[in-house]
Amino acid sequence: NGLGRGSTNALLITLAVLAVAPAQRATAMGVYQAVYAIGMLSGPVVAGAVADTAGIDAVFYLSTVVGLLGAVLLLMRPLPRA
Repeated sequence: NGLGRGSTNALLITLAVLAVAPAQRATAMGVYQAVYAIGMLSGPVVAGAVADTAGIDAVFYLSTVVGLLGAVLLLMRPLPRA
């Protein structure tokens, strides 16, 4: 669903910007967008390489591992309370 993905991106960038001091919000927005762009470029490239070498099932396993690692990182340092 395209609407959900766009809404999620807007929410995440808002949370990333609000979590830093006002003087550093432009830098936070730039870092967020750079990380997002790197992921949008490298995700399909890495998935294609993995699918070519290990099969399409390995792509789903890799996605699961990356998602779980992201969840662990989030739980290690939760968002600040307002």
